[in-house]
Amino acid sequence: GIWNGESFSFLTSQYSSSPFMKKMALLYRYNFDLLRINKAVTQAVLSFNYLYEILNDTNDSRSFMSSPNELWGAVGLLTASMVSFNVFLDSLGITKDVLPSWRQKLGQGVLRDELLTGANLSNYNQNNDE
Repeated sequence: GIWNGESFSFLTSQYSSSPFMKKMALLYRYNFDLLRINKAVTQAVLSFNYLYEILNDTNDSRSFMSSPNELWGAVGLLTASMVSFNVFLDSLGITKDVLPSWRQKLGQGVLRDELLTGANLSNYNQNNDE
């Protein structure tokens, strides 16, 4: 579930025990934002894996970097490392505004507010503007 500090804003246990149905419930609640963030996370993981390939191949001149920025640039993460989380989420097209009331009544939520902000606070002890 997703805890908002006072109550659960979303509980997967209220849906079928089927993993597929839980995924469908999450997709319904967060729409394309869930797919966008999933794609970004997958790409970041691939970039980090590529980083290890570069650094482990000492015969490759790219395995020796002169700065952290050169390293981030080599794996395609320089831009993401230079902006706030909010700016990064904006670049992905992740919804940040309050949903229209008709979408709230349908049980849809804002991924950025309900999940990503909490993850950022828990992992880095900072808000999304830092």
